[in-house]
Amino acid sequence: MKLKPLGKRLVVELIEPEESTADRLLLPGTVREKTRRGQVLAIGPGKLKGDGSRIAMDVGRGDTVLFASDVGIAIRIDGQKFLILTESEILATIRTGAADPGVAL
Repeated sequence: MKLKPLGKRLVVELIEPEESTADRLLLPGTVREKTRRGQVLAIGPGKLKGDGSRIAMDVGRGDTVLFASDVGIAIRIDGQKFLILTESEILATIRTGAADPGVAL
């Protein structure tokens, strides 16, 4: 894909929501649709400040992010669905592995 987001925007590939929990309980569609997850494929250079410098993005390529279901602009390229979001529309990043002091759970 040759799509480069501008400013504080990023391109996200959607991750389909789970149909059930780890305990095999089926989740109704309304619960699955409140928040969405995706993997960041590309990020812009960051917001431009008045002095010409940029504010670095808090998310990076490859991060798994959580966002509300009603944000972003949906696009389709070569049959694949993507979203273009602004950094402020991201609710959280989902990380696995080593402990991070900023992580709540």
